[in-house]
Amino acid sequence: MERYARNFVRVSVGSFLLGVIMFSSLSQLNLSEEWKMFLGVGIMGAFTTMSAFSLEVFNILEGYQAMKGGTYIMVMVFFCVLAIYLGKLFNTVVLVKIL
Repeated sequence: MERYARNFVRVSVGSFLLGVIMFSSLSQLNLSEEWKMFLGVGIMGAFTTMSAFSLEVFNILEGYQAMKGGTYIMVMVFFCVLAIYLGKLFNTVVLVKIL
C-alpha cells in the first residue's frame, strides 16, 4: 500500500505543478508556449509518468482485485484533475499577488 501512496503523492504534486505551468498566463509568470511544453509535457510528464500508474493498475487487476483497481483509477483521476485545477487557482490567486 505504501507504494500506491508514494505514486499518489508524486502524481498529485506533478498535476498541481502542471496546472501552475500550463495556466501561467493567468499570472505574471506568463511562460512562453515552448517553455510550457518543455516543463509541462517534458519535465512533469517524466515526473508523473502514466506508465507507472498503468503498471500499478495492471498489478492490482492481475491479482483479481477489480474493485480495488477501479477505486484506485477513480481516486487517482479525480485527485489529479483537482490538483490541476488547484494549480490554475494558485496562478490566479497567489502568483498574481506575488509577481
